[in-house]
Amino acid sequence: MKINHLHESLLLFSVSAVVAMVLCYADPLQKKSRQAILLVENMCCDLRAGDVAKELSKVTGVTSTRQSIADREIQITVHGDAPVLHASLWSAAEKARVRPVKLIVDGRVIAQQND
Repeated sequence: MKINHLHESLLLFSVSAVVAMVLCYADPLQKKSRQAILLVENMCCDLRAGDVAKELSKVTGVTSTRQSIADREIQITVHGDAPVLHASLWSAAEKARVRPVKLIVDGRVIAQQND
């Protein structure tokens, strides 16, 4: 069976596309996102929670936030390889006029308010 150059090019293109898709979904070097929890005081309503989300979204590397007013807790998702300074998360909460009490990153207490 003789393969001409057009068929050869299409075959190589198809194989390259499949390999690219596999690497995109199964890249072992691709870092997962990290989770942080910021416990706060003075987050009394949706307005204040929205202010906190807005300030935290300005921090480089933060991909999403979820606020729980009842638990006074902000769950923060950070891109896996983003160099996020923990102090920037803390100060973003302070800027939104809520008082940060404790910062937990990947299950470890990173910062805690001392009274």
